[in-house]
Amino acid sequence: MRSADEHDAAPLKELVKTMLADGNGQVRLLEVNSATKEDELGAIVNHRDDPNCLFLIAEPDQKVVGCLHFAGSPLSRLAHRGIFGMGVAPQWRGQGVGRQLLQTFLAWAELNPMLEKICLAVVANNARAIALYKKLGFQEEGPTRDSR
Repeated sequence: MRSADEHDAAPLKELVKTMLADGNGQVRLLEVNSATKEDELGAIVNHRDDPNCLFLIAEPDQKVVGCLHFAGSPLSRLAHRGIFGMGVAPQWRGQGVGRQLLQTFLAWAELNPMLEKICLAVVANNARAIALYKKLGFQEEGPTRDSR
């Protein structure tokens, strides 16, 4: 596990494309994903330059197979909370990559004096992810209805 850098933009674009094509557990849909390599690069730079943000890469065997990005709120009254998203390439799921990403992130979050609450969104049928989140202490707040 390591922080993302500029060289990860192209591999991240391919990882996202692979995960969305698989569709399993994804919040976003492939047909509405228009992220370019430049978009990925912008996200990496924005996360790197903000002390209340983090962008992690899972890279066993020198290949980007997972990522986690966290963004704290830019609003001063909400800076104590943020939201994260993560994903793992289909062929690497069930091998501990997601757990390692999440544990690395949670260790970073423990050291962040601003953070009090971490939020995420997960599709209801992603049982493996939900089980992992619960094992690591996350609690369900409730479903989001009629999201668009």
